[in-house]
Amino acid sequence: MQSWDSLASLIVYGAADAVEAQEMFENWCRGAYEEGEQTIHREIKRLVGAQVVEQLLAESGSQSIDWPALAAKLMGSASESETAPDEGTTPSDQGEGFWVDVNQTVPAGAARLDLEFLKAGLPEDMTSALNWSPEKQFIFLISVLSPPSVPVFAEQDFGETESNMEGEHDPGEPKPGDFDGAMASLPQMRELQGAALVEARNSVVAAWLWRKYAAGTPLASNEILIAPCCALVPAE
Repeated sequence: MQSWDSLASLIVYGAADAVEAQEMFENWCRGAYEEGEQTIHREIKRLVGAQVVEQLLAESGSQSIDWPALAAKLMGSASESETAPDEGTTPSDQGEGFWVDVNQTVPAGAARLDLEFLKAGLPEDMTSALNWSPEKQFIFLISVLSPPSVPVFAEQDFGETESNMEGEHDPGEPKPGDFDGAMASLPQMRELQGAALVEARNSVVAAWLWRKYAAGTPLASNEILIAPCCALVPAE
C-alpha cells in the first residue's frame, strides 16, 4: 500500500458551464493513470478553478484563442520532445525561467515600463540565464492568486500543564485525510481569481505582458504563478 499527494492541472474548453468543466476535470484526474494490471484509487481532496482569458497574450498583441488548434500544437510539441534524441548536453531549462520569482521581479508597476527598460533592470546572472530570442517562444499558464488568508490563532492558556495537553491535536499539524503541511502551503493550493495563457520568450516577459493586460483592473497587483501550459481537452 502506498499513498501520496500530487497536483494536476487541466484546461477544459468548450464547456457549457463550470459544473460541466469540473465534472470533466474530475473524470480526467481519476482516469488519467489507471492503466495496466493494477487499478489506482484516487481521492480528490481539493479543487481550485478559474476562468481562462479567451485571448492569448503575446508580444505581437493579443489574439483570440483557437482552442483545438492550440491543443494540437501543444500535443505536437510534446510528441517532438518525446521522440527527440537525447544528446546528453541539452539543458533541461531552455531559457523559460520558471525559477524566477516574478512577483518580486515584475511587480504591478512594471506595466509602465517598456521591454528593454525592464530587461536592463534585471541582475546580470538572471538575464544571462533567460532566453531573449524573439524567434523562440514558449506558452505559459499564468494563474492569478487570491490574497492569502490571514491565519487565526486561538488564545493559549499558558497555565495548562503538559499532562492536560496530551492527546490533543496540534492545529499546526495536518489532520488525517488532509494534505501534509508542505503541500497545503504551496501557492497552487490558494484560490484563483483568473488565469491566462501567454506566449513569450521567457517568464519575465510573460509576467510583464500580464501586468500590462491587468493594469487598471482589480487584478493588477495580485500575486501570480507561472507554469508551463498544461493539457487542453474539449468538453464532452
